[in-house]
Amino acid sequence: MIDHGEAETIAFALENEIEVVIPDDKDARKVARSFGLRATGTLGLFLLAKRKGLISKSLPTWKS
Repeated sequence: MIDHGEAETIAFALENEIEVVIPDDKDARKVARSFGLRATGTLGLFLLAKRKGLISKSLPTWKS
C-alpha cells in the first residue's frame, strides 16, 4: 500500500502525460511502473545526473 502523496503524484503524472516520477518508496515505484510510468528513487536520480555529467559527485563531500 502506498501513501496518499505518492498516489497523488502518480495520478498527477498520468493526468498530465508526465512520463517519469521519483517516489522513494519501493512499493510506490512498483505501482507507478504498473501504470506504464518510469520510476526512480532519489538515489537513482543522483546517479543518473552523475552519469550525464550534470553533477560532479554523487556522494557529499564532508569537511572536518
